[in-house]
Amino acid sequence: DDSLVMHIAKKAGTYTFPKNSRQLISLYRNLYDATDGAVTPLVGDTLAALGYDKEYSLQPGQVSAVPKWDDVMSWNGMEVTTTQPVMLDFGAAGKGYLVDLTADLLERHGIKDYVIDASGDIRQRGTGEQIIGLENPQDTTRVIGAAKLHNASLCASATNRRRWGDGLHHVID
Repeated sequence: DDSLVMHIAKKAGTYTFPKNSRQLISLYRNLYDATDGAVTPLVGDTLAALGYDKEYSLQPGQVSAVPKWDDVMSWNGMEVTTTQPVMLDFGAAGKGYLVDLTADLLERHGIKDYVIDASGDIRQRGTGEQIIGLENPQDTTRVIGAAKLHNASLCASATNRRRWGDGLHHVID
């Protein structure tokens, strides 16, 4: 309840983000522009209304349209100014960014051979390789392909994961 994201969700205003979030914010803006708004951190209110809220109530309620970025917020450096309360959700790229931060931490401490598996976001580095089975979303007992990772990363998601009802899952668009 006292997080920066919750403050922004409760009241319009100007908020300062941590310095290390610059890349994530830039990535989201680039993805937003490249996908005509389909990838956006502004899906938080929609996810919460669908039941994917902080309590994981999984009880859908009244859903409103995802707002347009430039209608509700503007960024200047590390500051965001919002014109209304907005629930930001950085989950689409945030977990991958956390994997990158974790890898940086490992490497700063001299660990050069590792696999970080954050449930769909995977990074491998070292002398070996990691083979990742790509699950068939219609039949989770089957693999539809494999990816070989050697000093590389992979990010994947599907609508059969984090699902709590007919058509209710963590992917909005």
